[in-house]
Amino acid sequence: MLDKPSRNSPRDKLKNHLKACQTPLKNYPLKAVFLAVIFIAIVFSFFSQILISLKAMGFTTLSLLILLVLGYPCHLQSLYHDLKLSIYQYQQDKIDFFKTYGKKQEDVIDDIRIIYETDNTVTVQFIYQGQPSQLSLSKGAIPQSYANQQLVVIARCRAIAKEHLSAYLTLFETRDLAQEYQTILKHPIITEGLLSDNDILQLSEAPDKPMVSFQLALINQSKESEESK
Repeated sequence: MLDKPSRNSPRDKLKNHLKACQTPLKNYPLKAVFLAVIFIAIVFSFFSQILISLKAMGFTTLSLLILLVLGYPCHLQSLYHDLKLSIYQYQQDKIDFFKTYGKKQEDVIDDIRIIYETDNTVTVQFIYQGQPSQLSLSKGAIPQSYANQQLVVIARCRAIAKEHLSAYLTLFETRDLAQEYQTILKHPIITEGLLSDNDILQLSEAPDKPMVSFQLALINQSKESEESK
């Protein structure tokens, strides 16, 4: 039996970080005041032995404004970095939920095609659930088979059971967030390497989409299969 979803769900945490990136100036004054206090304390300690003139005060004010302007890009970068960590945590929480409440199915695919690329990679092509699929890996990662072994693809699928689906959607539904905050998710800070296209795409997909992983492996051939060849 699932516990009642808390208000501090993975979806809510992610939404809070998206909101912070949408209104970056909202929390910046607090940081700015902190920087200002430190800066003013340093300046006043420097001028403590002399009479503070209007010129010195003007210099202090101008320097403070410059400091606040220069500090804003760092503040913005920090917000997007926190958003990145929030998305990674959201993904990990979703994986953990699948592991705990998902139904596991494992299939062995023996009809595979191996294509050796020119850049030391190998592409394994096969059909999974009626759809063309492929797996890419390095040549060195291919298991060495023996006479009585066969190279196959192991497909592992996890899907959320119906009795847990409602709670799962409450915790991880993000399609509306991806639509509402698409400007944030398309910000140059995001698109220029902070997150991958797949990280962003996952927020737009149905959260109950089964998780599927593929692995190239060796299995022992039965005597019947060897005799039929």
